[in-house]
Amino acid sequence: MKTNNSPWLTQLHHEREIKILENDHNADVVIIGGGIAGVTTLFFLLTHTNKKVILIEAKRLAHGATGHNAGQLVAEFEKPLIDIVREYGMGMAVRGLGAVESAWELLDEIFEQTNLDVSWRQFIGYGGYAEFEQLVGDLETEFIKHEHGLITFPILVSYESQWFEKIPEKYKKICREVDQRVITEFLDITGNGYHAALPQKKGVMNSALFTEKLAVWCLEKYQDRCQIFEESFVHGIELGTEKPIVITNGAKAICSNIVLCTNGFENFYIHTQEGLALDTKFHHALHGAVGYMTGFVSSRDLEPMANYYYEQGKKRSSDPFTSDPYFYVTRRDFEHPEGFKKLVTVGGPEMRLENREIYYREFDVAEEFHNESIRFLEDNFNTKGIEEKFFWHGLMGYTTSGLRLVGREPLDPRLMYNLGCNGVGILPSIMGGRKIAHHVNNEEIEETIFDPKR
Repeated sequence: MKTNNSPWLTQLHHEREIKILENDHNADVVIIGGGIAGVTTLFFLLTHTNKKVILIEAKRLAHGATGHNAGQLVAEFEKPLIDIVREYGMGMAVRGLGAVESAWELLDEIFEQTNLDVSWRQFIGYGGYAEFEQLVGDLETEFIKHEHGLITFPILVSYESQWFEKIPEKYKKICREVDQRVITEFLDITGNGYHAALPQKKGVMNSALFTEKLAVWCLEKYQDRCQIFEESFVHGIELGTEKPIVITNGAKAICSNIVLCTNGFENFYIHTQEGLALDTKFHHALHGAVGYMTGFVSSRDLEPMANYYYEQGKKRSSDPFTSDPYFYVTRRDFEHPEGFKKLVTVGGPEMRLENREIYYREFDVAEEFHNESIRFLEDNFNTKGIEEKFFWHGLMGYTTSGLRLVGREPLDPRLMYNLGCNGVGILPSIMGGRKIAHHVNNEEIEETIFDPKR
């Protein structure tokens, strides 16, 4: 068995003062959840509205999925874009992806305003394809992005594979034939088993450290309008009253609006005048999957990376509540007490939670998930000079739509959501936080693919 040991949490300020909600409080907005979604929502509410905001976290800031992820930044959906087009139409699908891409600029806005001492890198990452059929599904997505002015780059296909001849004619203008060595070089692998590479705008960041430092900045900058309470477990949300009430293990928070920024697997209830109808609709709209990652430290001068790789025989998943079966590799700067300067993360294996099975971060996990990552790394990369130090897992919430939920609850608009990792959580969380501020300001908002529906 392997202990859940996330590298991101090692860089947090563990001696930071914790405040618990022990007395009743009033606010304009109460945010439930202290991960990157909750704290960026807090930031945008404070900077773009005049509201008094309370954030409540059941455990510690950034210790949930935000502290147990792969640390990759990417403006993408796990759900194929063509499926979103079929469900919502081309216009809404393109605007939705454009909204996620806008999170790059929102992230710049946060750093410009706060000057946070958090390192992050932005660069071009790559997707690697070992079989032609794996690439086909992404050709239409890249074609749509190209035709509508979204962020895209030419797909690289090796001469030696002869795949270019099989590519439908309309897609050839977004592809470029190159020598196999170029594919191998960009994917930074030791063999020639991958024959196409899809470039994407990527980044790496310790989202847990970012979240904690942004929360501290909010507290210091907006002392009169911001309060954060940790180790304050929410038991229930009362919407059957004149003003919404959040009930915790120690006290109540009374407000005008509540924003849920959780993974949806908490055991709180949502009570309305009609009873628990909304509670059932909310909790059954989310499913869970656990992702597993292994971390290696190195003193080698490694360039940053955020790549994914479809192996031979790996097919796209038909399960809408888990991501596609690829491995991903992330490399980034990393301060380690023993003097290591780089961290290499390998992930990919996932386990779906059935029937709202309870997930505990403290549980050890089976060796098989660890062994899969090790096998992939040894098969494809130069492992000289790297040493395994970390193995961790985190819970990802998947919505039934496969898209993030951002907006007001149709059955009671005083309740709002910014939730649903769906495999790619960092940038969509930031986008969602800004959109929540628009809602709280009662601004006119165009219908989006992220709107909660009943």
